[in-house]
Amino acid sequence: MKIINTYKFLLVIIFFSFVFRGLYLNYVPTATNNDQLHYLLDGKSMYVTGKNLAGDRSLFDILMFHYPKNETVQAELPYIFSIITVGPFSFSLAHAAMLSVFLGVGVVILLYFIGKFLINEKFGVILALLASSNPWFISMSRSSYEMISATFFYLLTFFIFQIAKGKYLYLAIPAMLLSFYSYIGTKLIFLPFVAICIVYSYLVLQKKKYKKEFIIIFSFSVLLMAFFFFQLSRQPELSRVNELFLPWNSHVTKNVDHLRHVSLVSPLSSIVDNKYTVYVRTVIANIANVFSPGYLFEYGDYFYSLERYGIFHIIDAAFLIIGCIFFFTKMKKKSVVFLFLIGISILPQIFHDPEGTGNFTPHITLLIPFLLIVIAYGIYFLIELDEVKKYRKVICLFIIGAYLASLLHFSQVYFFHHPLVGNIVSFPNRAVASYISRASQSKKIVAHVSNPQLSVRDYLFYANAMNNKNVSEVSSKLRNKNYVFKNVLFVQCTDEVDERGATVVYESMCNHKTKENGLELAQLRDSAAAYEINNDNLCSRFGQKNFISSVPFRNLHIEAISDKEFCETYVINL
Repeated sequence: MKIINTYKFLLVIIFFSFVFRGLYLNYVPTATNNDQLHYLLDGKSMYVTGKNLAGDRSLFDILMFHYPKNETVQAELPYIFSIITVGPFSFSLAHAAMLSVFLGVGVVILLYFIGKFLINEKFGVILALLASSNPWFISMSRSSYEMISATFFYLLTFFIFQIAKGKYLYLAIPAMLLSFYSYIGTKLIFLPFVAICIVYSYLVLQKKKYKKEFIIIFSFSVLLMAFFFFQLSRQPELSRVNELFLPWNSHVTKNVDHLRHVSLVSPLSSIVDNKYTVYVRTVIANIANVFSPGYLFEYGDYFYSLERYGIFHIIDAAFLIIGCIFFFTKMKKKSVVFLFLIGISILPQIFHDPEGTGNFTPHITLLIPFLLIVIAYGIYFLIELDEVKKYRKVICLFIIGAYLASLLHFSQVYFFHHPLVGNIVSFPNRAVASYISRASQSKKIVAHVSNPQLSVRDYLFYANAMNNKNVSEVSSKLRNKNYVFKNVLFVQCTDEVDERGATVVYESMCNHKTKENGLELAQLRDSAAAYEINNDNLCSRFGQKNFISSVPFRNLHIEAISDKEFCETYVINL
């Protein structure tokens, strides 16, 4: 009966996780960015033609680490996900994020079972509840970013090593392969992560049994990493190895030169300020930034960009302190493993930021679940203390109330504050794509933009201008830099083209002097001009305000609203 009740409770947690991850996907986040568009457009092209949009790589090429030319090295698994999520369907933010939603719920389920086998069912439930309401997991599960899939498959690898025995340990190999393919940022920690999992399983869980299986699994991971670097060595123009922050990085040398230039001559100069001391100080600064309370619990970073909320709830900070004290004293053998896992999870950030001035949360995506385990232990330890037995219900109600209040606060920030302040660059691109799509039904549109190639990608996605019937035609146009799509033409800011009878759109970066009767497609945050519109025939028949105000939540799904609602919400008079 107890087991049945536990699984009923787990089903409630899963439902709760689905709601927060899957609700209003076409509304928030309000836009996607170029990294995600890269996968989504190539996924559509691969579904139809078997090749990426540039026509120079197949999915097999990418899985063999032959990346598209003239592009930075990206993860491989998102191409497969994009083929599944947008290949058979029309473009939408909801379709793009759907697999991430399921993987995000999968992370919650995995953490339940990891917690259950690590301690017991009660701990697993606490851990699953924390994961289901974690701000980072919720926000990443609502996008097509790679971090949630990397988290899922790395945790799946850890879980298999936690429970499997004998030949079933080989199930870790496909999980490891998928984790390696998931995200370029976590490739750096792949080998040490696998090594820690193997040592933990072999020495602690399996009591030194199944040596042959562990050797074969580790050999596979070494060969996979070696093959990856071998393939990169054959494509030196694509290698990202030079992005690693090492003592001989040019930033270190420049920093040393600067410090000596602004200091008086001293016998200690060469001892105190050299590339090794500067490097060590920067690494320490990176570590301090990762574990900064303000960053983790208050404001996040420029990527996360909620501004008013951290990677964790503020209440998590108290239980993280309690968890650190008792998790690492009560569970000595297992705590050593988690110390190593926490240590390697921050390596991508430590070896990426040569300035030591900030954070890039995707690089520490695996830190979040391991810190959640420590936080969950803090809650578990507190409610299991004999000294608080009389007050256990009161304490549990207080904890539940504190987390519900935190979740309500996060919901307000994420769903109602973030749409106005986040995606400052990307959201106007979605809005102008909708405007062009609507206006081009009856009139020629000329769009002057700073980067036609990127603007075309936004248009193809948001306006659903690329479908299964015209992929080959669109691919050919992009390769030839022929940015004409029916009534729509994209050109550089200063290009002179025939604009007679056309509606002309100017990106604000073009610094064009718009006519007095022109309109403006404005940013939500401050009504600043994002695009200027001349000779409009769509919105001028509706009344325009002088600034954006009181945007209804339903109007965030731009593609689903009427022309009147669109124009009155997003287009204003100059």
